[in-house]
Amino acid sequence: MKTIAVIAEFNPFHNGHAHLLSRAREESHADACLIIQSGNFVQRGAPALLEKRLRAAMALHCGADLVLELPVRYACANASVFARAAVTLLDRTGVVDELYFGSESGDIQPLLQLSELLSEETDFFSNALKKYIKTGLTYPAARAAAIHELTLAREDNLIFAALLKLPNNLLGIEYLSALSQCRSSIVPHTIKRKEAGHHSAKLPESFGFASAKAIREALLCQSSISDSIDRLRFSMPKQVLTLIEQEHPAFCQLEDFSDALYYQLLVCQGRYDSYGEIDHDLSLRISHLLSKYQGIDVFLSRLKTRNRTYASLSRNLMQLLLQIPGKAYPSSKCPMDTFPSKPSFYKPSTDYFAGFFQVLGATKQGCSLLGEISKKSNVPLIVNPGKEQKKLHDKAALSIFLENHFATQLYRGITARKNQTSITDEWTEPFLYV
Repeated sequence: MKTIAVIAEFNPFHNGHAHLLSRAREESHADACLIIQSGNFVQRGAPALLEKRLRAAMALHCGADLVLELPVRYACANASVFARAAVTLLDRTGVVDELYFGSESGDIQPLLQLSELLSEETDFFSNALKKYIKTGLTYPAARAAAIHELTLAREDNLIFAALLKLPNNLLGIEYLSALSQCRSSIVPHTIKRKEAGHHSAKLPESFGFASAKAIREALLCQSSISDSIDRLRFSMPKQVLTLIEQEHPAFCQLEDFSDALYYQLLVCQGRYDSYGEIDHDLSLRISHLLSKYQGIDVFLSRLKTRNRTYASLSRNLMQLLLQIPGKAYPSSKCPMDTFPSKPSFYKPSTDYFAGFFQVLGATKQGCSLLGEISKKSNVPLIVNPGKEQKKLHDKAALSIFLENHFATQLYRGITARKNQTSITDEWTEPFLYV
């Protein structure tokens, strides 16, 4: 069974995602499509707009066959950790032949060249990165400047510089680096994104492509589900809009977690740097500003400094909220002015393996693919989490599994309060079969 894979958040699922899955299946002539999907918290350091099970159902209705969850400690981490953990999961299934990802470039070769170039000159890159960080640049800006310096003498420098200005090209490079570090046989492919600019707020007036950000804002600002569906009828697949209409979900925002975060900030005083990617300097800054806490959004604006991005700070706060231990990110626990001897692109992906596969849902073909995974991999498959956690004999894997459950139930508690409904436990839900 030829199997392709896509790594995604689907936050939420839109026409651009449908295009990626359709093109990937068309180009590969694959028999099955496997998705690694973030759970209820996403890489930009925020709760997903919609619950993970609903987003998985959307994918299964629009071309996916099997959806596995990326554990929350990796889903809500920097891009390098996100990519390495997701690629490692794919590699350990033993069934994936090709990985497809969207990029602004649409051409795999320059992305491969840049990934290989960086892997060959990591000491030079690391020194340049330190230099630019010390000038006060944020990590992403410093990294782009360091890469530009690294490629300055090359004829294709301007091509590389253009590639590095766009976020999905950068994430693609992380995927390629992770595949290389895993020595994976999975073959990478990229498809040019059919979507508005990453931060575009415009919605199409006929069938077309909108940014995920524009779609999230449209869903949040409408007074009713029917109004949302009407406004997004050209931006999201019909099956997706039907699911939203049927489920009538609560749309989750970062600010919804303000009270829960304040509680954790009080409980964890003096040891913030024991959690997530929070370093000592940021821990001190959080302590200093805690008395001025008025909610997550305001607190983030007060924490913001010249060399820290809003996304990284938001991730740090979510990692603290979810009680993700600092040991989950061994390469990230360093102050802003110091870095490991090698850049984050090239730390072994095997450091970030969950130790299990948690299934979010499947089609009939996806169930056949689960059978193939069980034959080719000795990694525990968790289909019914309420009954199958006993499969997890490894202490670290069990810890990650329970961490996932905590994050899921916290998210569901918040959304249940918004929707004035009872909280459902994922451990008691039936298997999602589409």
